Amino acid sequence: MSENRIKEITIRLQELEFKKNKLTKELDDLRKNKICQLTSSASMTPEEKIKLFRSLFKGREDVYARRWKNYKTNKSGYSPAKKNKENLLPITDEVIKNHLQGQDPKEPLFYGKKQEFVVGIYPLLFAETCCFLAVDFDKSNWQKDVRFFMQTCEELEVPAILKDHVQVTVPIYGFSLKNLCQLMKQEGWVLFC
Repeated sequence: MSENRIKEITIRLQELEFKKNKLTKELDDLRKNKICQLTSSASMTPEEKIKLFRSLFKGREDVYARRWKNYKTNKSGYSPAKKNKENLLPITDEVIKNHLQGQDPKEPLFYGKKQEFVVGIYPLLFAETCCFLAVDFDKSNWQKDVRFFMQTCEELEVPAILKDHVQVTVPIYGFSLKNLCQLMKQEGWVLFC
């Protein structure tokens, strides 16, 4: 009797493993399809592009950073966008639209020209989770680092987008960022995870 039960359980586990593999493949295909939508954004409406951008680069909604440049010192950086000294500005669809267009039409001219409008997203959410990881490679051996990083993402089945050959953005869909960070640390990478 127990031998029959062992066979039943073994067969059931094999069936479940098959179903799991089939669903995992379907999920991977859906994720890859979502990433591929980025390349076909020409036919999208501005509202659809904003929605896609916000879904891929989900961060805190109550604040965003604004890029600034000091033309006298030629220094630049990011600072939290503020309404006044104490009140931070929330990120809105209008802010994302201005970012995607590269300028804010309501902003006054600065030295006779429009100021470039670039925002930064605060990716760490209140629950200490994040939905994407952006990595810049700017050392002399960046090509080797990018190849290793992309290969690691592929091995771990993590979708990754290579932008401008030096920046990699990794949308994280239910994947443990901790596992990726641990692997990178094992390989001698210095990451803040």
